[in-house]
Amino acid sequence: MTKAISLFKEKRLLFLFIPLIILLSSWHLANNPEIISRPGLALGITIDLVVLLPICWLLIIARTRIPNFSVLPVTIFSIVLSSFIIPESYQETLDLIRYYVLPLFELGLAGYVIYKTIKTISSIRKQTGEHRDAYEVIRNTCSGFTSSERFAAIFATELAMFWYALGNWKAGIVSNTRFSGYKESGIVSIMAGILLILIVETVWLHKFLLGIHTTLAWIVFGLSVYSGIQLFAHLKALRSRLHEFEQDALTLRYGIFSEVRIEYDKISRIEFTTGTPGDTSARKLALLGELEPHNIALHLKEPVTINRFYGLTSEASAIFFHCDEKARFKDLLLSKSPQILNV
Repeated sequence: MTKAISLFKEKRLLFLFIPLIILLSSWHLANNPEIISRPGLALGITIDLVVLLPICWLLIIARTRIPNFSVLPVTIFSIVLSSFIIPESYQETLDLIRYYVLPLFELGLAGYVIYKTIKTISSIRKQTGEHRDAYEVIRNTCSGFTSSERFAAIFATELAMFWYALGNWKAGIVSNTRFSGYKESGIVSIMAGILLILIVETVWLHKFLLGIHTTLAWIVFGLSVYSGIQLFAHLKALRSRLHEFEQDALTLRYGIFSEVRIEYDKISRIEFTTGTPGDTSARKLALLGELEPHNIALHLKEPVTINRFYGLTSEASAIFFHCDEKARFKDLLLSKSPQILNV
C-alpha cells in the first residue's frame, strides 16, 4: 500500500513537468515566424495550451482535496495565456473557443453547481427536524459533496446564509435543554438598526457613484446587497440557533458567525459577569464586540476551538456570551457537572 502511494506521488510529480514542457515548446514555436506559419501548427498549439494543460491539472489534483471544478479557472488562465503566446493573426481557433466553447463550459459548470445546491437543499429539508440545527445539517451535507474541507466550509457558509435569509422563518424552540440568547440582549434591535442604515446608505451611495463611475457603482451596490443578506441571515439565525445541552457536552451558538462545543469536564467555573474580558485568550461570541452585551463567562481547563464562518477557527480559554435564562442555565450546567465552580 505504501509503495503504491509513493508511486502515485512520483507520477504526480512527473505530470508537473508536462505543463512546463507544453508552455516552453508552445512559446518557442509561436514566436518563430517561419514555424508558426505552417498549416495546422497554430491549431495544435491552441489545443496544447487550452486542452492539454487543464487535463494535466486534473491528473495532478487526482485523489487530492482540491475540487475537480478548479479546472475552470485553470482553463480560463490557459485561454488568457494563449492570447499572449499565439500571434493575433493565428488566433482563429482560440477566438472560437473563447467566444463559443468557454461560455458553454461555464454554463455546464453553473448547471452542475445549481443541481448540487438543489440536491443539498432537498437533503437539508428532509434532515432538519424540530430540534435539529440546520447549519449542522448543511455542513454535514456539504462535506459529503467534496473532499476539500475548506471548500466544504465556504460552500456551507454561503448556503447557510441564503438558507437562513430566505428559507427559514421559524424561531428555535426553547426547552429544558435549549436556551435562547437574543431576547433580552437587545441584539435584534441593534442588528435591525444597522440593517436599516445599510439599506439607506446603499441607495444613496449607489445614486452618488452612478454619476462618477457606473461599474464602480454597481460593484459597491452588489457588495452592499451581499452584506445586507449576510446580516439579515445572521439576525434570523440568532432566533433559530439556540444554546443546547447535550449528553456529554454544551454547544453554544451565535447566529451564523460562530459555534463552540465544550465538554462538561473541560469547564472549570461559571461566572455571571458583564465586564470586559481581561484575558487575551478569552473570546466573546459577538459580531459587534463591546456593542453586544454578555452575562455569562465559562472559564475552561484547556483551550477549545471556536468554529467561525468560512471554516475559520480560533482558540479560547474562556467563553463570554449572553443567555436569556442565565440562572436556569447555570443550574442545569452544575447538575451536568457538579465539580464546576460557581462564582
